[in-house]
Amino acid sequence: MTVAGRIVRWIVVMLVIAAYVGVDLMLRPLAGTTSQYLPFYLGAGLAFALLLVAGERWFPVLFVARLIILALASRGQFSLAWTVASATVHTMVYALGAAVVSRRVVVTRPIWRVQDVTWLLGGMYVSAAVQALASVWLLNMRGRLPSDVFWQFVSNFAAGDAAGMLVVVPFALFVVRPLLRRERGGAEEIDSYVGSPDSPVSLLAGQRPRVELIGQATALFAALVLVGTTVGRGIVIPGGALIILFLPLAWISVRDGLMGSAIAIFAYGVGTLLFSRYTPAPLLNVRALQSDLLILSFAGLLLAAARSASHESAARYWQLVATAAEGIWRLDSTGNTVSVSSRMAAMLGRREEEIVGHHAAEFIAPEDLPYWNAQRRDRGAGRASAYELRLVHADGSRVSVLVNASPVRSVTTGEQVGAVALVTDVTAMRQAERQQRHAQLLLETAFHSSQDAMALYRSSDQVLIEVNAVWSAVTAYSREAAIGRPLNELGIWGDPADAARVEELVREHGFTRDFEITFNRRGSVGGTERGHALLSAYPIQLDDERYMLVTARDISVERRAADAQRQVTRMEELGRLAGGVAHDFNNLLTVIGVYAQMARSSIEGGEAVSLSDVDEIKAAADRGHELTRRLLAFSRHQPTEVRVVQLEPLLRRADGMLRSLLPSGIQLRMEFGEAVPAIMADETQIDQVLLNLVVNARDAMPSGGELVLRTSALRVREGEAATLVGPDTLPGEYVVLTATDTGVGMDAATQARAFEPFFTTKAPGEGTGLGLAVIYGIVRQARGAVRVNSASGRGTTFTIFWPAAPFASVPSPRGRITPSGTPRGGGHVLLIEDDAVVRRMTRRVLADAGFEVSTAEDGARGLACLKQLQHDGRPPDVVLSDISMPVLNGREVAARLLVSDPLLPVVLVSGYDEMREDAPALPNVPFPVLMKPYEVAELITLVCAAIAQRATQ
Repeated sequence: MTVAGRIVRWIVVMLVIAAYVGVDLMLRPLAGTTSQYLPFYLGAGLAFALLLVAGERWFPVLFVARLIILALASRGQFSLAWTVASATVHTMVYALGAAVVSRRVVVTRPIWRVQDVTWLLGGMYVSAAVQALASVWLLNMRGRLPSDVFWQFVSNFAAGDAAGMLVVVPFALFVVRPLLRRERGGAEEIDSYVGSPDSPVSLLAGQRPRVELIGQATALFAALVLVGTTVGRGIVIPGGALIILFLPLAWISVRDGLMGSAIAIFAYGVGTLLFSRYTPAPLLNVRALQSDLLILSFAGLLLAAARSASHESAARYWQLVATAAEGIWRLDSTGNTVSVSSRMAAMLGRREEEIVGHHAAEFIAPEDLPYWNAQRRDRGAGRASAYELRLVHADGSRVSVLVNASPVRSVTTGEQVGAVALVTDVTAMRQAERQQRHAQLLLETAFHSSQDAMALYRSSDQVLIEVNAVWSAVTAYSREAAIGRPLNELGIWGDPADAARVEELVREHGFTRDFEITFNRRGSVGGTERGHALLSAYPIQLDDERYMLVTARDISVERRAADAQRQVTRMEELGRLAGGVAHDFNNLLTVIGVYAQMARSSIEGGEAVSLSDVDEIKAAADRGHELTRRLLAFSRHQPTEVRVVQLEPLLRRADGMLRSLLPSGIQLRMEFGEAVPAIMADETQIDQVLLNLVVNARDAMPSGGELVLRTSALRVREGEAATLVGPDTLPGEYVVLTATDTGVGMDAATQARAFEPFFTTKAPGEGTGLGLAVIYGIVRQARGAVRVNSASGRGTTFTIFWPAAPFASVPSPRGRITPSGTPRGGGHVLLIEDDAVVRRMTRRVLADAGFEVSTAEDGARGLACLKQLQHDGRPPDVVLSDISMPVLNGREVAARLLVSDPLLPVVLVSGYDEMREDAPALPNVPFPVLMKPYEVAELITLVCAAIAQRATQ
């Protein structure tokens, strides 16, 4: 504690001692002239109150104060030892009494029970009696007192101290302390419920209680004046005022509880002091006054405690009634209303006085009255009931309520006197339930009548919760067969990675819309069919479980139609491309023919053939291969193979093809950025994207212009993907390809529909509207985005964002045979080739390399030849077969050999992969494929490797 704190504490201690001593000294002159005793000793009450409120730690302070009072009162007649002993006994007895009361009663509690007041009264009276006996015993030690005098002194001391406690302690506990602790505030209206539970009284928290206290005090002093006048004139004997004084005390105790009782008793005590001071000696009877105070105090406090308990019970009841969210409705045995809560009155739209006294049937909907009467009969039989009915509001509307009613019995007689009902307004809940059922019906109708496939599945394990009829029709799974099973178990996802991709997009953007996927449809005769759909997904959080609502529009038919129309478009474009390709092929054929003639002339003249001439022939053949590859890419006959590619080499390689599509009035310029990463793509799809971009730009510049193709790199940070790239995209590295032309441009409406299939602004017969849709589909399938920026008359810029490759190149899934052994050597080769020229050339190459060669013109003859060679004892070591052949193609020959002779190696040769969608499925065997045109050394090496591999088996 600080120095200032210690100083304040000592000042408080000194003030308490001074007040204690001062009060004792001031009250002593009030004693009657014929008696040295006061009607009550105020010091005992002050000591007991201080010890109760402040605690036993004030024992030393009271001890010092008691020493001072005894020293002043004795004027040196008593020894110091006797004075100290008397002060010690006095203070110790009251401290023990206060401690006992404090252990049994929480003196700081705002609400005192009857047993609490009983403990307080008993503690005070016993403490006074023990202190009186101890004090008189100490006094008797100085000189022997007669027995009757001894007990008279004990009785006087006990009565005086007990009366002093009864006057001061309740006043300190129930009046002074609450006033000191009361919060200061305005006179706002509050509900303070007192009195009978059937008649609550609303009081003001401000001035009204003070006015009532003043009135009560005035009534008390008027009663005191009346008593003093009657006693002073000898009309009644001393103590006869007990009955007269009890009447106002009882009224105040019943009206205001312990506070009013304490005020009345304190007023009686003050009046008693004045009466004892100014009453003539013959009329003064201190014992009678003390007995009056004791009886009045005990009776008044106990009555006040009982009524306070009743007040508190009533207040709690009405506070519960006033604050309850439900309405409370009390009825008598005839059904008339005894009381209602404000909430109940609000339900009926009426004031409380408009309901009390009226029969409950007046407020119940007529259509529900028979039902209510039946319930009322149950309550008449002593049974509680819970039911729902409708009440009539003051405006005529119906209020749906839930009623919990119970019979009420008399506490004294046990007779049923009425009923009480707890009424809950469920109008809003019933309306909400109706709206919920309506909304649920609408949602179920929309769900099951939607023209799109809809499904609800659990995100954690993809277990289907609900599907609509369209979903069942699209996937060929009935609702019963699908619900409760995971999507992965059903094999719905064409690409299982799409499921994770959808979840990822939903986490990034909160939903995903029109995300193209492939799905598997169960076939009618077994197996599956591949379909295409545009999928939208929306997450739903229910309790702690997350679900996904997906809608999918089957675009399989549109995709097939688009593919067919795209093929027609390719053929149309192929016609435009044919001129440039034919020109290039004529040049190549001219070069090959001329150099072949020159080589023939050299041989006929006995001269050596120039190696440079042969190299020119080889170079022309390579250029012809490149032209063929582009034609295959355009027609989509080359198989799709996604791998890591660089965009710049692809653009440079396609430069000649692209320029052949542009008229002389359009300039093509390419600009390449630095440090542009690779992408994962199919080269043929990139060629298709470039071809459609150039054709679209060409058609937009009928009067000529410039087309610029640019590449660059873009790093997209977290949270920027949707803004910088597009919806349903993720942060990371992107390769950006822009195509900017100086054509006629597009307005906003055209830009909004630019990527729609079959949408075109060209005249009928001049365009199909598939070019930009093809670009959009290819890029979106690669998880990229396409943007268009244009204005009428200001040209157009298409920007393609392609995700950068996250890993290195992946080897082709085609079968591989590791070369081993020498490129020249013996061995028997069965050559199956339908083209006679190619067959003769290949036979010569193999024979020159030291191989024995048997030939066949097609697959069927090849199998027959193989059988004959095996019969003759000359089985081949390897079969070299072209893929594209009549009767049986090369893959079918290989598949049959895999069954009949699995150790016989097969090498396939093709200019392109002829596998069609309607071709029968073949086993996934590791057939090595040699693509035409090929190097002679590559052919020899591959055949030698196949023979060597068989030798090691």
